[in-house]
Amino acid sequence: MKPKILWAGAVTALLLSAACSNPTEAPTRNLRRPTAMAATCIVGSEPGDCSDPQSYGMTLWILDADRNSLAVLDFASGAHMDTDPFVPGFNSIALGGDLVDLAASRDSQDVYLLSRKGRELIRVDTTSLEQTRQALPCASGSFSLLDSGPLTETSAVALVACPEPAGLAIVPLDEDFGVREPGVVQTMPLTGMPWKITVSADGTAAFVTHGPSLSLSGARLSYLSKINLKDGTEERVGIGPACADGLDNDADGLTDNGDPGCAGPEDDDESQDGVAVCANGIDDDGDGFTDMDDPDCGDDPAHPISEFHLIPWPACMNLRDDDGDGLTDAGEDPDCFGPDFGSESSPAPRPAGRPAVSPDGAWVYVPTVGPDMLAVYRTDPFERVLVTAADGPAPNPLLERLGIDGIRLTVPPVEIAMSRAEVTNEAGQPDGEVTRAFVSLSSGQVIRVVVEDKGAPIHDLDLSGEQLKSTAGVPVLKLNGEVVDRTVDLHPEYPSFGPRAVSSVPGEADDVFSYYGIVFHGDPSRELSETWRVTYEGVVPGAAGNYGFLLEPGNELKDPTADFCAAGVRVGDHLVLEPAPPTCLVDVEDGQVNLCEYGITKVRPDGLDLEELDGFGPMSLLASLPQPVTFVVRVSDSWTVVGSQSGFLHNRVQEGGECVDDVDVDPGFSGRAFTSLPHEGTLVDECPPLEGDPSIDWRPFSNLSFSFNLFPPCETDETLESNVVSVPRGLELSFVTAGGRTPLLAGPGGILKGLTIVGSYLYFADSTSGAVYQVNTETMEMVKTVF
Repeated sequence: MKPKILWAGAVTALLLSAACSNPTEAPTRNLRRPTAMAATCIVGSEPGDCSDPQSYGMTLWILDADRNSLAVLDFASGAHMDTDPFVPGFNSIALGGDLVDLAASRDSQDVYLLSRKGRELIRVDTTSLEQTRQALPCASGSFSLLDSGPLTETSAVALVACPEPAGLAIVPLDEDFGVREPGVVQTMPLTGMPWKITVSADGTAAFVTHGPSLSLSGARLSYLSKINLKDGTEERVGIGPACADGLDNDADGLTDNGDPGCAGPEDDDESQDGVAVCANGIDDDGDGFTDMDDPDCGDDPAHPISEFHLIPWPACMNLRDDDGDGLTDAGEDPDCFGPDFGSESSPAPRPAGRPAVSPDGAWVYVPTVGPDMLAVYRTDPFERVLVTAADGPAPNPLLERLGIDGIRLTVPPVEIAMSRAEVTNEAGQPDGEVTRAFVSLSSGQVIRVVVEDKGAPIHDLDLSGEQLKSTAGVPVLKLNGEVVDRTVDLHPEYPSFGPRAVSSVPGEADDVFSYYGIVFHGDPSRELSETWRVTYEGVVPGAAGNYGFLLEPGNELKDPTADFCAAGVRVGDHLVLEPAPPTCLVDVEDGQVNLCEYGITKVRPDGLDLEELDGFGPMSLLASLPQPVTFVVRVSDSWTVVGSQSGFLHNRVQEGGECVDDVDVDPGFSGRAFTSLPHEGTLVDECPPLEGDPSIDWRPFSNLSFSFNLFPPCETDETLESNVVSVPRGLELSFVTAGGRTPLLAGPGGILKGLTIVGSYLYFADSTSGAVYQVNTETMEMVKTVF
């Protein structure tokens, strides 16, 4: 064993000498950009395990990325070690080499740092501060230490995630550390591009997320790998939907955008659920050629595009880098799910940091962005836990519809740390154990998640004791993009949600309020913070396109890139050619009218049957138009209700090649509202009408989150008679909702890195201010700050 006689001499003396310096009026910043942290402790008089109840004298070792150095902090005294008192200013341990990761051995005798640029693992003796450098076979982004398990029969090891060649480098932490050639370092081969790694406490399994693919295959590598460290076998489970995880889920040799069973990145089933346009035995575009005999289907039978001549080309086959990520079109840009996909932007969740495994090894959390959430995995059997599914631990139909099947966060996560603690009952007696995850967010806060409580999986945010009610802001009225000021004049000639006041709702509990006519249902988990836009005859989101083809005799529009079922299009909606071709325009007194508007009589996933509408043009107008045409689908005599997060909620699904209602869907999946009008005629008793007026046929709108009425617009003439008037298309009422679900948190601000748990305290550093914080893990109260 290496002698540790200098522990009390070198390190402690240097720390105490720093503490004796003259006090300053304001905290002195010693850390420029802390990005990782580890703790070591004293047990008796020697370095030892920080989980030992006899441990004391904790020291924090902090990676300062801007200095590429290691800072040493005695948190109890607040003293930073100045490694060279003869040089002015604060001096940490200079290491160089683009330092990216840090960990301490369990026995507190050494700390290890990963140098990506230098391709080496650096060991620093915690007593003598002696450095030893071991060359690595790769440049890496993370590593983990193991002192137990099948790989540690002769010595503890470091597992380094190597992206190229893909594998885990097994670095023994023995007497040959520092002299071993990188070429002889054993590597456990893996698929993908390993980047972030964590290991189970017993050293039997490693969990790895992957970086961006270096190949042109288009694989996103959005999956988590579990590696059995005894035999090197690897299991992989996706982080997002099956059609966006980089895996061949149906074992047909095809993956994601290259699998014809994928309708798009949101599709969670790679199996073939439909017949491709170029393999359905139909002359879809009516040009006399069928399937692969049609030259527009391309030359590759394995990846046919469409029988329609797509000009302009979709984003994923237009030979341009539309999203500016340096990758172009299908086959190169991993965000393209087929050549006819209309966007190169990222549609799938992406790992945002190192995965975290629970102390008992039962659960793994992966922080993700797009959407911002924690993906949850069970380790045995290795599988994804669909937290918000109907049979999940925290069922939530709204979040499940939005593709958030993990633990929803309001902002991107940064890091995760997990701990397990005993809980007591009201009498102070032991009452089981609870596993918690502490998550730092990009908003500068740390939240707490209950992973498991007394053996029951929870996987939900730990909420603050005092929950707030969801609220809505004052609705804003816009006409043609211009705000109509209602602060002085109510402008009753336009619809509203009712009185512009916050008031209690008659017949409801005392704490149920109407916010300017908007009443929440009281389930904060379904009441998100977002902006809602209620638009008269608005465009159905996802039902606008540039590739509409009009088939003979002109009463059918087909768009091979569309999914009208997924968009929620219904019979009775209107197809409008926008922008209107010159052939469709006619001059009127107040400007021009677009005559190319048609009623929809039948809806299929990629096609619409059309009929002429009174007051608009005949089908013959379409005969001379160059194809494809650009179009939108608008609701008729109703309003679209669209949330910035929730989107346009509906119950439309594909069945038998047509779009139908799913009767099993919650009725709260509603995105269409209707104006309340008089039972008879157009006359109203008051203008604006009074709430609850029995002469009005009230048609309340209700979704999963809230309800409201749309009060009819009216005008009063010179005889003091009030009548309902029409609503101009495009009129918009918008409002902001603030969800009342309040998590338990500590919020110092900044970019919080290096989450470290010692005993009942959580430590982390702020990369922006250089401060180091201590938080009580039971109360989430800030205890101490050291600069």
